[in-house]
Amino acid sequence: MCAMMKGKLIQYACTVVLTIPCFQAAFTFVWPSYAIPALQSDRSPLGYKISEREAGLISSCTMLSPMIVTMFAGTLADVFGRKKISVACGFIILFSWILVLTAKSASQILIARLICGLAFGCNIIVVIMYIGELCQTSTRATATVIITFLFSIGALASYSLGWVCSYETVCYFCITLSVIYIIFMFALVKESPVFLVGKGREKEALHCLAFYRGTSVVTEHVLGELSYMRSQHNQNKQNHPIEENVPQYETEKLTEEKTSLPQEETSGWKLLFASTSSRRALISMVSIMVLTVYMGMVSVQVYAAQLFTKMAPNISPDLCSVILALVLVASSCVGTFTMDLFKRRVSRAPDSTLYAMAC
Repeated sequence: MCAMMKGKLIQYACTVVLTIPCFQAAFTFVWPSYAIPALQSDRSPLGYKISEREAGLISSCTMLSPMIVTMFAGTLADVFGRKKISVACGFIILFSWILVLTAKSASQILIARLICGLAFGCNIIVVIMYIGELCQTSTRATATVIITFLFSIGALASYSLGWVCSYETVCYFCITLSVIYIIFMFALVKESPVFLVGKGREKEALHCLAFYRGTSVVTEHVLGELSYMRSQHNQNKQNHPIEENVPQYETEKLTEEKTSLPQEETSGWKLLFASTSSRRALISMVSIMVLTVYMGMVSVQVYAAQLFTKMAPNISPDLCSVILALVLVASSCVGTFTMDLFKRRVSRAPDSTLYAMAC
């Protein structure tokens, strides 16, 4: 029981670290709500007032660049690893905020927000994969909802800091948070066991899996999970022998595995369209994403101050923006704590099925 609780705490802690860029994404998306008025004021940090056209580009460009990178994020994660891509995104976000802080023109801010959007677009895809692969069935749902929760917290923090802090202070906060994220990624989070198994690095995968489960490498449950991961990645024992330093118990466990999967590798795109269920899942996900984007919440968050200034001129637009963020946080909390209390549309799948989905 202690090992199970320890494993859950480790998984939740790693999930929080991995979702820090989601917090930063919300922070960055709503940043123009209070930064644009500052850039258009007489005391603009750039030394001059930006035009309406420049303001519109700065507000919207961060949502444009993720469209470019999301199609390739999964491939990058499969080639270089989940951890390396996540750390690289952290460095890109750090660099983008340094550009914003030192900007002397609207063009520099525009470039910074474009590359920042690339990092966010790539990171959100990798984080979803990462969390799905390191978490157990009992923690995966709540861990996934943490993404939405921290996104809402990021919007609240952004509106609040923009209300009481200066332009430069907000930039320093984001730079500091990026540094903290990079440090914790190196110090706490380990590579995904699924990725390591896919690369034939079973020994490393075993230790990473044991770390995420809060137990030793010779635990039967850990060995069983590793064995199943290997079978899903089509690792033939005759062609891919087990490393010598792997414990004997694991060797015996994996030797008993009988895999019936084909030995020829199939691309992810072919697998995606290979079955009716995969196509149905793709259509459902794309539909949900399109509806989410077109419901208008992003526009409301980005232009919150301007909208509230016109809609409620007698109330502080900063206060209205904070109230909006509080509503989003409250709804995220409800979703987080009720995710495992009610049934989904599809029944909860066993561990083996979920591992197959992750792979």
